[in-house]
Amino acid sequence: MFPKEPLVVVRAPAIEAQLIETFTLLTINHQSLIATKANRIVRAAKGRTVLEFGSRRAQGADAAIVGARAAYIGGCAGTACTISDEVYGVPAGGTMAHAWVQMFDNEYEAFKTYCQTYPTNATLLVDTYNTLKSGIPNAIKAFNEVLKPLGITKCGIRLDSGDLAYLTRKAREMLDEAGWTECKISVSNSLDEYLIQDMLLQGAQIDLFGVGERMITAKSEPVFGGVYKLVAVEEPDGTIVICEVKTRSQGMLQRPAAAVDPAKQHRLICAAQGYLQQTGQSEEPVRFDVAEVVPLDSGRWMVHIIKGAFTA
Repeated sequence: MFPKEPLVVVRAPAIEAQLIETFTLLTINHQSLIATKANRIVRAAKGRTVLEFGSRRAQGADAAIVGARAAYIGGCAGTACTISDEVYGVPAGGTMAHAWVQMFDNEYEAFKTYCQTYPTNATLLVDTYNTLKSGIPNAIKAFNEVLKPLGITKCGIRLDSGDLAYLTRKAREMLDEAGWTECKISVSNSLDEYLIQDMLLQGAQIDLFGVGERMITAKSEPVFGGVYKLVAVEEPDGTIVICEVKTRSQGMLQRPAAAVDPAKQHRLICAAQGYLQQTGQSEEPVRFDVAEVVPLDSGRWMVHIIKGAFTA
């Protein structure tokens, strides 16, 4: 996609084209917004996995579901929104919740039970109480007692709070010293491309980013300004009319049409040729009009259409 390139071309009777304008813009603008934000975040991660984690803070159920799909299109590896997996085939994934840890008498029992229940997909949330003093030691203990006897070496931990750059560096040291070099480290907690870039510059040891509300709401720039414009009219005889509208401020002596100089004409001709080729109408006759909109002393406006103002 390039600047000023049409995303969608609608060819229809005028009233039908106008009836679908709002819904078309709603669909294209929202999902392009999320896909764009997701792509910025994925590029900031520099090849590390990014998952979409934002459903609970999305702006409505539909925004969560189609937003997860848009994030996947933008480069995310998957989503925590399972209905997007069911409806659109976006890979669903996630880790344990703090509530899982809190439902057990102690952290170790929570980790051990989780590893027994999901031995091939054990990613343990280690920051419920104290990441370095209890979370990671208990995770290592659970891995040793449950996964190692099964010959499983692939596992993971997740951090959702604290100084993530520092904690992930320490976590990597502790895991490697314990022999769990294949254990992946994932992080979450109000991340975006700026925070991800900053953490990596600090030497953070992170394999996966779970990104939530700042992606699903495109918090840094929450509006995608796509527009829906009439660019051509087809006459009854099949002639395609391309009309450029120009106006001028009151008191200016130059006519508005004078602004459509040879350079502007060349750009309009190139744009028209691209449009006609895209719509399969490159062999149709084309006419270029200019509509002058001129202010009157009465406060009203006069519109003067110059048919065939220039030719290709």
